[in-house]
Amino acid sequence: MTYLNLIKSGYTASLAALFMALQLSACSSGGGGGDNTVATGSASVSWARPTLREDNSTLPVEEIAGYRVYYGSASEDYQRDIDVVSDGSSNGTVTVDGLDVGSTYYFVVTAYDTEGRESLYSSPPIEITIQ
Repeated sequence: MTYLNLIKSGYTASLAALFMALQLSACSSGGGGGDNTVATGSASVSWARPTLREDNSTLPVEEIAGYRVYYGSASEDYQRDIDVVSDGSSNGTVTVDGLDVGSTYYFVVTAYDTEGRESLYSSPPIEITIQ
């Protein structure tokens, strides 16, 4: 399994540093026997909850409403997203299924607070080719 780590930076005034790790799953299915089935795989995205706002003030756990994982086939062009509702008290994870084997995907994560303010994308985006 491949693990990639990055530090989230550049939050709006509502949220602060977020750590994210992407794990490429070894799972794949389909694509065999000339049946016109596209082989698919998955990627697991996990992160640690942010504890500070951009101004370095404390971000209370109860103000974190959830996270969004954005992904797509081009950096800065995320065609899909997954909303992960959270009480903010723990780290999060989500598995993204149905990714085409042989294709490259780009992933970023944001956090949002109870007032609906969403952070900027994690940076840089993580590039993964599904194998």
